Amino acid sequence: MQCLPLSPATRSSPSSSSPPLHPPLPSPPPPPPPPPPPPAPPNPWEDRSPTNQPALISKDVWPHRLLNVASMESHIRQGRNIYDGIEAPRYNVLSYTWGFYQDKNETPIIVHGVDWPIPGIEKCHFMVEAFRNAIKAASKGVKHTCEWLWVDIACIPQKHDKESEHSKATRDQEIGRQVEIFQRAEEAFAWFSSFNTTDLYGTDCKPARVEDVVSAMNTLYQKPHSALEAQTRLIYLDQNVDRFERWMSKWLEHPWFKSLWTLQEMVLRQDAWVLFDDGLLHLDKNNDDVQARRESQDELHPLRLRRVKDDAWMLKTVLTDHERIETLHDAEIMAARASQDTRPRQDLGSVASLLKRLQDLLDSQVEKGLTALKVEIPNSTYSMAQYRRATKPLDRIFGIVQIYGISCSPDPAGDDDSSKLQALQEEFAMKLIAKAPVLSQLFIHTLQQEPPSRSWLITQNIKADDPFWHVFSSEFSTRNHFTTFEIRADCENNINSLALSFAGKAWPLGAFVESSDPCSSKNTPEHQKHLFTGLTPGFPETYRGLMLDQHVSKAVLGRVIDYFDDHQAMLKAVHSLHETYCGTYHSSSTCTRLQVALLGSGFRHNLPVADYVGVVVVPHALGHVRLPHGTRKIKSEGTRIVEPMYWERIGLMRWTEIYHDSNDESLHHLLPPHQDFGCRIV
Repeated sequence: MQCLPLSPATRSSPSSSSPPLHPPLPSPPPPPPPPPPPPAPPNPWEDRSPTNQPALISKDVWPHRLLNVASMESHIRQGRNIYDGIEAPRYNVLSYTWGFYQDKNETPIIVHGVDWPIPGIEKCHFMVEAFRNAIKAASKGVKHTCEWLWVDIACIPQKHDKESEHSKATRDQEIGRQVEIFQRAEEAFAWFSSFNTTDLYGTDCKPARVEDVVSAMNTLYQKPHSALEAQTRLIYLDQNVDRFERWMSKWLEHPWFKSLWTLQEMVLRQDAWVLFDDGLLHLDKNNDDVQARRESQDELHPLRLRRVKDDAWMLKTVLTDHERIETLHDAEIMAARASQDTRPRQDLGSVASLLKRLQDLLDSQVEKGLTALKVEIPNSTYSMAQYRRATKPLDRIFGIVQIYGISCSPDPAGDDDSSKLQALQEEFAMKLIAKAPVLSQLFIHTLQQEPPSRSWLITQNIKADDPFWHVFSSEFSTRNHFTTFEIRADCENNINSLALSFAGKAWPLGAFVESSDPCSSKNTPEHQKHLFTGLTPGFPETYRGLMLDQHVSKAVLGRVIDYFDDHQAMLKAVHSLHETYCGTYHSSSTCTRLQVALLGSGFRHNLPVADYVGVVVVPHALGHVRLPHGTRKIKSEGTRIVEPMYWERIGLMRWTEIYHDSNDESLHHLLPPHQDFGCRIV
């Protein structure tokens, strides 16, 4: 039988009352919830949770006075920050020097609104009109024009015969606030009075920077094709060195680089513009570039102090680059073969002479404090203060300690300037220990006529220009690892002596050093890399290991060694230390006479990398500094060793620890077990 196609009516959907041909499928069950994430692995650096070192400086301070430049009137602050009815005015600041050039016979600049005499200044240092122009230039600014200016003679009461006690107190207060005053300013200007830009390099010579010298050196990396070409390139290098040396050496002779107060101001405002009598200093590569940018209305970039700082560090790097120096000597050998019919040989100085000129210039930059600007802890600047002059002995402390945010007593105890200075120095050191204990020890004592009177005492005779210490600044997370670190007065045997009381973790020095011995089968390359890394010339921040105070190094090792080149040299030095302080060398497992006392660590937040520092101490009885009364000498009594009553600091130990995974659950996993240790350091 033939099947007929269904009619449209027949093909229509069944009625709603008709049962479905196929029942609907049930909905699928919802997927099961995902399993909970596994617990986080234990954080091996959890107990090093970030505890940021509080900033040394508070910025919630306004100056007692500000100068309105248009009227040349000094206005006293009303309330928190109101001057002549204006709330929180923007102001610039001017740094200059004048203390050694006062002359009562000269007419001073006129400042209204002050109740003290403005000092007259020798005309050879600056004229009144030049001073007025510098004030106007600083007020005009480069990026920020301000009607108000902070300048010391108009804003700090000056000493005079009839000054009141209130004026004295105000002066002491404002001196203690220099940091806040300078940091709050919109722009800072360092005025080099009686200098014109043309005085530095003349009108017929374009100044060079370190980068020009380096660029000339780099032409010698591509081996010259001939003796004549080598000689030509060396002459070009010599010319650039001469252009750089000429203006830089003359600039560094200015009295601004001799004042202790301006050292502090230089550090506080590294962005200060360099101002001369004829305006700001530009070191553009050629004057055509300057004119072209003026015509295109592009922003000019006058010289800032921080640019000079960078140049100083670039020069320091160049002079420690052995490969670069070897290239210069190779070129000199090739140039010596040049024919006599070429440029006369006497037109070109020797490479050794050229390098000495650059080294002498770098030494001068270091002495003036320019390299200190690169290190972000104030100890470096504090050490540079020894090269600056102060009108009064106590200003050696007053003129620099504000960079720590510390104020000291204006009238320290003592019968003469020497005893007062010692008291002031100790007061500052004790306040620093209370405020920033680890920072108080981040230095190496330099050679002096006599060892330091107290081994823990920071003085200006220190070495602290190592960028490694930056990790312990307030920009990083830091932690103190001791339980006690404070100054206490020991009055035993009726003798009053200040001692630094320490309690915390420590390791025997011998055991510590042997932990990084690459010859030991117990140690992996990681141990050596993180516990000891020899000195890389030009990059002291990469060094890990023992650092001895220089008077200790000189006495024990026969010469000053700031950093050890290899582990064997450091191990040999430790043997010498044991022989000096213990009478003989003891193995690390038995000798506890030399200790590495853990101070603190610095690290970036949530990174399993920490840099550590510890102070190396020895029994004081056999040390190199004067013994206080009541100190017991170390001696053997049969098998018993009399414990020392006092200890002394002889240096520092610094190292790095890296935690790779959750199995590294303990701190100091590269080191032998620590011990609880307590001592009094004198």
